[in-house]
Amino acid sequence: MKREVLPPRPVSRGPLRKSARRRGWVRRRSAHAPLYLDVAIQTVWAYVRAIWRMLVQWPLEQCYRVTYAVFLSPTSHRIVLRMFMLCALHFTCMGLALLAFGAFYYAWVPKVALSKDVWLQYGEGAPWADVRLDATPSDALVWQKEARQPMFDVDLPYDVSLDLRIPVNRVNVDMGNFMVDMSLRTHDGTVLYESHRPVLLVPDPLFLRWTSRMSRMLWKPVLSEPVAPTQLVRVPLLRRIVPHASPIDSGPAVFRQKGYLASQAHVRIGLTTHQNVILPDQPLPLALHPSVVQIEHATLRFEAYLSGAAYLLYAYPVFSLASFLVVFSSIEFGVAVTIWLVSCAYFSWIA
Repeated sequence: MKREVLPPRPVSRGPLRKSARRRGWVRRRSAHAPLYLDVAIQTVWAYVRAIWRMLVQWPLEQCYRVTYAVFLSPTSHRIVLRMFMLCALHFTCMGLALLAFGAFYYAWVPKVALSKDVWLQYGEGAPWADVRLDATPSDALVWQKEARQPMFDVDLPYDVSLDLRIPVNRVNVDMGNFMVDMSLRTHDGTVLYESHRPVLLVPDPLFLRWTSRMSRMLWKPVLSEPVAPTQLVRVPLLRRIVPHASPIDSGPAVFRQKGYLASQAHVRIGLTTHQNVILPDQPLPLALHPSVVQIEHATLRFEAYLSGAAYLLYAYPVFSLASFLVVFSSIEFGVAVTIWLVSCAYFSWIA
């Protein structure tokens, strides 16, 4: 007999689900409950608003408050006006101090370094040159012997030297010692100072000469100057002389009345040109032939000897400027503050 298979009986979960809801295990989903995406978006926007407030809104509010407190409030107006007046007074004092320093420097410090080119004349005997000591840049007429514009300051001592640029060749090296003669004269030919100095050309080592020659060939045109190396020799001639003096106590009558001014310089370079010079150890006269020194360029230099305030202004200009600004500005500021206090006291007394 065939057995009949019955379908499984459905299990009813109604009472179990109802009891779970009562106990709070299962919560009913509301139709208005926010989704997870909405919660994330709200969180991101909250962070963005917080960052905006912290980085943009709050600094702008603080700047506005400070700007209003500084520029728009009556108290700030008074403070700013006083600060502006104080700064204007300070810069005015500094400008006047700078102008005063420039005026004092121009009045006290003379032109220290003076120079004149020496154009040597070659002919019979040693080369020589007459240099006109005139501050005018243009050339003077032939019959004008006096200086049109004095080159030197009155009663100021100078050091005189002669710069010689000499080619290092066989003629100059074999010559040995030669003499440099220089004399300062007035316009009528009266000799004021004269000097005689020996000069010896000592050539540089061969390596240095060839290095100098190669550098001149590489960095300068070859045809513009001689290829042979040159040597600069500075010959000190006179020390602390006064080329332009006021009336003096001793000397010729003209100098005692009017003083003197050196308007010409006579320069002579080379060996002695005297003939028939008898040496002590030789019975026969020895004739010295005038050897000619080959010189590329010569410059006569005058350097002023300064002392006192002029020396400080010239030797230490930065220190002098700082000291002058401090002292002068302090005096000006003190005078201005005193006038301000007196005026305030006067107007308060009137009121």
